[in-house]
Amino acid sequence: MRGIGITDAIREAVEETLAAEKAAARQPVAALRRKLQPLFDEMDSYALDDKPVDKAFFDTLWGEEGM
Repeated sequence: MRGIGITDAIREAVEETLAAEKAAARQPVAALRRKLQPLFDEMDSYALDDKPVDKAFFDTLWGEEGM
């Protein structure tokens, strides 16, 4: 423990959080990339196959094959 009161501890925590948010706002691309990285990682985990994605593929999805 640092021997500070709860009010001072909360004030310091809020100030540190605000400073971090301001720093992130100065670097919006890097901040956005960090926030989206879990989504990118999940998308990369899906296996791709060699099936063509063309009109026939979408017709099959919508149950319109042979139309």
